[in-house]
Amino acid sequence: MTETDVYFAEDGTPRSARFGDIYYSPQDGLAESRAVFLDGCHLGQAWAESTDFTILELGFGTGLNIAAALELWTRSGCPGRLHIFTVEAFVMARDQAATALANWPEIAQFAQAIAGQWPTKRRGFHHMDFPQWRVSVTIALMEVDAALDAWQGKADAVFLDGFSPALNPDMWSPAVFGRIAERVHPGARLATFTVAGHVRRGLQDAGFTVAKCPGFGRKRERLEAVFGGEASPRVRPQRIAIAGAGIAGACLAWQAGLFGLEADIYDPAPGSGASGNPAALVTPRLDAGDNAISALFADAFAYATAFYRHWTPGAVLGQGVRQCALEDRDLARFERIAGQAGFVAGDLAPFAAGTLVNMPALAGLHLKPALTIAPVEVVRTMLAGQVVIRERLPDDLSGYDAVVLACGEGILDRDIGFALRPVRGQIEIAAGQTLDGALAWGGYAVPTSEGMLFGATHDRDDRGSEVRPQSREANLINLAKVLPQMAETLGGRDLRSRASVRVTTRDHLPVAGEIAPGLHVLTGLGSRGFCLAPLLAKAVVAGITGFAPPLRAATANLIHPRRFVRD
Repeated sequence: MTETDVYFAEDGTPRSARFGDIYYSPQDGLAESRAVFLDGCHLGQAWAESTDFTILELGFGTGLNIAAALELWTRSGCPGRLHIFTVEAFVMARDQAATALANWPEIAQFAQAIAGQWPTKRRGFHHMDFPQWRVSVTIALMEVDAALDAWQGKADAVFLDGFSPALNPDMWSPAVFGRIAERVHPGARLATFTVAGHVRRGLQDAGFTVAKCPGFGRKRERLEAVFGGEASPRVRPQRIAIAGAGIAGACLAWQAGLFGLEADIYDPAPGSGASGNPAALVTPRLDAGDNAISALFADAFAYATAFYRHWTPGAVLGQGVRQCALEDRDLARFERIAGQAGFVAGDLAPFAAGTLVNMPALAGLHLKPALTIAPVEVVRTMLAGQVVIRERLPDDLSGYDAVVLACGEGILDRDIGFALRPVRGQIEIAAGQTLDGALAWGGYAVPTSEGMLFGATHDRDDRGSEVRPQSREANLINLAKVLPQMAETLGGRDLRSRASVRVTTRDHLPVAGEIAPGLHVLTGLGSRGFCLAPLLAKAVVAGITGFAPPLRAATANLIHPRRFVRD
């Protein structure tokens, strides 16, 4: 949807030109949201009696229902966690949503929080985190059928809030109602503004008991429905142990806090791994195919860059990375990648030789949202208020509801049921050397506060952390592929080196999930740890707490440990 598809009528009500319908009642949109959806799903009562809760919403729109739900959630005093999964095929612009929600000062803080994490127009899953309220939101920017197929959650309440069934029939089909029935708990409540006959019948056929109720404003009636079956009690974990205080462990601890979990973090040598480097890139793996792997990295990249900018802004050293082409065929591949739906149009932009004034020979792909970050500062910020126990994970873990192994190289010493491989990487730091922006090509070079960092070697099946002259020479040879004069100059200078060990898998994909009852892993991140860790940590913690993973079904299957059992 372009911004011109949304306009404001004379009475200030936002309307969709595409569907010819309003986003909310011109009488009072907030009152309508409360009456139709919050009261229609009996949320006040539900949150007084439950701890954890999931809402499924079809029709994100302006975000009004979510803002209203957040206000009620915080007012209810519910001690649990709330997750909202909402679907939107055509997202409006942030400024338009802010204007649409500006009429109600009582939800201003929630509207502002939503606007602060407003999704881009990239197709896929987007995430909002509100740790201050123990709330997370996943927005699926895709067609409703695809979104419900991709989501693996179970809802306690459903808001059906698309445009009118007469104007947007695809959202009100029997197939959609059937998918909703597969995505709700027994006893789940559903609410909607319409009483159209085919909607009533479709919900009944899907297993809902439907009742007409007094409508809001000019609408005489609305629907409330309850899904069949008896709700079963759910066990709520309270305390987890995390092995590792690098980027994976820090992300796990942060997500544990979002989900209301206490976390003890064990690491005998914090900062000794790759998370101790002075700079790192946040870039995705670039796959030319439109498949589950490219979707995984696109979703992880979008979440990671937004996450670091929002929650660790002081650790962001720069934005934008130029992926350099070493062969002509790379340029054709970059063109295909730039057009993928998993990225915002224009965020990945090919550039030709001669574009960079100080590096005229270079051509490639400009990754505009990619970041250079300070890993030590990222980890420090995310672990603020946490105590890292400088010990290995104890033998007695009976006091924990779950344990997560995220200990980098240390996981190689454990029998976890499948093979992992160490990969040694050495970097070089050239004090005082300037560089016009971050580069990547199979190696990488980034400007830092003290000069420039470049590397890294890729020494398979090598756990050595000592600095090696031959690794320095290999890094200089690799740098010469894109910056030959600089490499020659640096070859005669003193460089500071650092080596650490990463972990990878035989299929070069990460591993995130449960490997035994109560035992989870987050490992195999390889050289994409800073891109993958925020989203995959969210997936692991969601699995521990029983919430839906923040991943599309196909990508969740790619990274789960069970793939090695299956293979």
